[in-house]
Amino acid sequence: MIKIFGIERSCTNYVKELLTLNFGILPFVHTFGDKHGRVNPEGFVKEFPSNETFYKNCTVRTIICVKNPYHWFYSIRNYCENTPSYEPFDAVEQMQRYNKMYLHWFYELKDHPFFTPVYIFRHEDLLRDLEGTLSKIDMPRGELRDTDKVRISNRFTPDRREMYLKRKEMEPWERGVVNMYVSDEFFKLYGYEREF
Repeated sequence: MIKIFGIERSCTNYVKELLTLNFGILPFVHTFGDKHGRVNPEGFVKEFPSNETFYKNCTVRTIICVKNPYHWFYSIRNYCENTPSYEPFDAVEQMQRYNKMYLHWFYELKDHPFFTPVYIFRHEDLLRDLEGTLSKIDMPRGELRDTDKVRISNRFTPDRREMYLKRKEMEPWERGVVNMYVSDEFFKLYGYEREF
């Protein structure tokens, strides 16, 4: 069993499809807390008391999906601007939430007896080395398969992979927002480097 966590636009849907194709499992998305929200395994037991034995005696492999904060800035801004039902883009609010949630997931999950082990799937690592990233999961699988479509997105062809791995030059104020509201702690925990 696998549970996914990750902020919006961080490749959670892509990872869900990959897990289904390669390991034959449908990962937990809205159980033990919403995939974009706080960790909440106790809610699983509170809502369904019969699950208490399962909760006490089981461990769930957990994946944190993360995208480089500078890339994520553009991704969430474009998503907000092109999705009328989504909240208006607020750079400060979005980067504060990004930082807060990734620190929350890291520390809430790393020593939790139920969510063990925890794997960090970085978006760019999936695009550069899909097989190497999936091989982190200590579960048997067959021949590597990539998904043809992820909801409204198309397959990651070589051109699309390059497009996602690159981005246009950031304006100074954009880079400044990311650097101001994404902490040194985040960069260290998830293995990213600041850009100045």
